[in-house]
Amino acid sequence: MKLKNNFLHGRISISIVFIALIIGLVALIKYSVVLAIVYAVILFATPFIIGYGYCSHCVSNGSKCPHGIMGKFGSVFNNGMITHYTLKNYMSVIIPLIALVAMAQFGLFKNIPLLISYWVLFGISIVEIRLYVCPQCENEKCPLNKKMM
Repeated sequence: MKLKNNFLHGRISISIVFIALIIGLVALIKYSVVLAIVYAVILFATPFIIGYGYCSHCVSNGSKCPHGIMGKFGSVFNNGMITHYTLKNYMSVIIPLIALVAMAQFGLFKNIPLLISYWVLFGISIVEIRLYVCPQCENEKCPLNKKMM
């Protein structure tokens, strides 16, 4: 289904991920304030790290990005050279997200309703991205782009 606003699903998916990550922060605050502060710093830095390391290499960065805000981050850091992704580019996404997911589990396992909410939201965002965001993306170099598969 093609929407009039191609960016709706991208914004929805980013919002859902952000809500899940905030749930992780809330759970961590109840578990350890120090760990929650570290988590919050990583959470704040993650869009910049992903924007610089991954989104800046995307042909869809800027106003064409189905994710909206991440395209803006990518265009800020774009050096004009759109290349194939390297291990460093993949790690700029994987490392901060794994750090956030792993850290959140310490607090989430102490609060089962938050744990369930967290993982349900992450699951919904993955489905949203794979079904609606990736097919609209023009980046044929991205390994998640269905046009390549």
